[in-house]
Amino acid sequence: MKKLLTLLIFFQLAHGYCAAQCGRPSSVTALYSNDMRVFISNSGDMFRDGNNYGEFRFAAEGLPGTTTILAQGLWVAGIDPGGNLRGAAQDYIMGQTRSDFAAGPVNTEQSFDASYCQNWNRIWSVARHEVEAHIIDFEDNQQIDNPISSLMEWPGKGNPFFEVRLGFPLPVISHDLAPFYDRNNDGIYNPLEGDYPRIPNLSIIPEQISWTVFNDVHRNISQSQFPSAGLEIHLCTWALDCTDNTMLNRTIFMKYSFINRGTERLDSTYMGLWHNFEVGCFSDDYVGSSPQHQAFFAYNSDPVDETHCITGESFFGAYPPAQAVSILNRPLHAFVYTSSPSMDPANPTAFYNVLTGRHADGTPITAAGSGYNTAGPITRYAYHGDPRDADEWTMYDVQWGLPYRLARSIGSVDLGTLNPGEQTAVELAYLFVREPGLGHLENVGAMYEQLEILREQYANGFSDNCAQAILSSETEQQHPQAFAVFPNPAGDRLHFRFEGQRINSLELTTLSGHTALSFKGPFWDAMDVDVSTLPAGMYFVKMEQNGAVIVKKLIKH
Repeated sequence: MKKLLTLLIFFQLAHGYCAAQCGRPSSVTALYSNDMRVFISNSGDMFRDGNNYGEFRFAAEGLPGTTTILAQGLWVAGIDPGGNLRGAAQDYIMGQTRSDFAAGPVNTEQSFDASYCQNWNRIWSVARHEVEAHIIDFEDNQQIDNPISSLMEWPGKGNPFFEVRLGFPLPVISHDLAPFYDRNNDGIYNPLEGDYPRIPNLSIIPEQISWTVFNDVHRNISQSQFPSAGLEIHLCTWALDCTDNTMLNRTIFMKYSFINRGTERLDSTYMGLWHNFEVGCFSDDYVGSSPQHQAFFAYNSDPVDETHCITGESFFGAYPPAQAVSILNRPLHAFVYTSSPSMDPANPTAFYNVLTGRHADGTPITAAGSGYNTAGPITRYAYHGDPRDADEWTMYDVQWGLPYRLARSIGSVDLGTLNPGEQTAVELAYLFVREPGLGHLENVGAMYEQLEILREQYANGFSDNCAQAILSSETEQQHPQAFAVFPNPAGDRLHFRFEGQRINSLELTTLSGHTALSFKGPFWDAMDVDVSTLPAGMYFVKMEQNGAVIVKKLIKH
C-alpha cells in the first residue's frame, strides 16, 4: 500500500497536479530582534500581518515604524523534458483563496488528508536567549535539565521528540530540514544531546531564527496558472542585534532552499523575488539595480518623502532612506521593472519572460528611457546606473509625467538544472540605509558602500563584526531556578518568583514587539499578575535587574 501511495503521488507530481489539495497557507510570525520589524509568512508572499501588507518596517525610532516594502512574492519556474513550463509565481494574496503554494513538505510517505496541511501550517521560531540558556544547561553537566519547548520542537532532521510534542511526524528524507549545530556529528538533531538551532557558517548566534516549509504540489488552485514543478521550498530567516554595528542592526537575512521532489528534471530554472517597494509614501519612489553588488533597490525620487501620502501611511520626511535587496551567494541574473508599458505578467509564459530578464511580452529590456522598445542597448538589468550620475541610465533621469509611480519589480537568479532529488539554495540580505543628514541620493551612495561591507562580512561569517549584549545575568546562569515564571502555559493568573532578588521592571511583549503589560518596580522576591485580559498566544517576559535583562518565553491559554 505504501509503494502504491508513493507511485500515485509521483505520477501526480509529473503531471503537475495532486488529487489531495491544501488551502492557502496562513501562518505568520514576526522578526523584531533589531531595528527592523518584519513579518514572515509561509505562503510564498511576504511582509503582511493577516491581510494587511506593508510589514517590512524600520522601527528603531519607535513602533509601529515606517515601511519600505509593501509586499514580496516568490516566483520559481523551469522547463520539463517535454518543453513545458512548470513552477509557481505568487504576488499579493490579500483575501484570495488561490495560492501557488501549500504548507508543508511534499508528501510521499504519509497518508494525505486535511490535517496534514493544518499540521504544517506553521513557522518555527527560536530566540538567542533560549539557545544560550540551552547551551549553558548542557555544558553544566552534559545533559539538559530544563528543556526549552522551542528547541525540543525544532524541525531538525530526525528530531526524536518532534512527533511526541507536536502530534505528527517529521518526513523521513535524505536532505536537511531546519538548520542546527550537530554536536556529535551524527546527522540527527537531538536537543538532549546538546544540539541546537544554528545558521551554518555563522560565527555567532542570531538574535532570532525562524524556519518554515511549503511546496507547489499540494496547492488548491494556482494563482499564476503554472502547472506544478514538484518543488519543496524551505525558508529560513534570521536577524542579528549588534551593539557596535548599525548596518547589521538594519539587515534581515533569508535563505530559500529548493528541492526537486518530482520525477522529472527541471531545466533552465529561475527563482525570482517580486517586490512592491513602498519607501514611506509610495507616490514618489524609484527603483534601480546594481549588478556589481548583485543587488536591486528602491529610493525616494526627491529630497523629502511626501508628507501628504494619499494612503495615510507614515512617511520619512526629510533625508529619506534607500532599501536594498542583495543576493549573497549567487549572481543576480536580471532585474525587471514590471510597471512598465508591458505591465505585470498574467500567464506562465509572461512570468517566465520576466524571470529570464525580459519584459512580460518577451520584449528585451533596452537601456534607455522607459526600457521598453527604446534605442538603448539590450540589457537584463533595468535602471542599472548610479542615480547620482546624470550620464547613467536611472529612473531619476527619466521624465515619466505620471501622478505617481508604482515601484513593482523583480530580481531573479539562475538556478540552472534541478534533477530529481537535487537541492539548491539562494541566500539574500535586506539592507535598510538611512545615514544622519544624508539626502535621498546620498543614501543611495551610502547603500553602495554598505553593500560592499555587508558582502565582505557575510563571507567571513560576521566574525568579529557583531558584539552582542548580555541577555541573562550571571546570577540567573548560576541559579536558573531563582527566576521562575509559572504556570506556563498560563491561565488567568501568572506568578513570578525571584527569591532573594530585586527586579527593577517587568514587561510582557507580543512576538511582534508590542508591550502587552508593563510594571515598574522595584519588586522583591515575588509578584502575582492578572493576565486574564490577554489574548491567547505566545509572549516574552522581560525582567530587568541592575542593567541585565532576563528573558523567558510564556504561553497564554
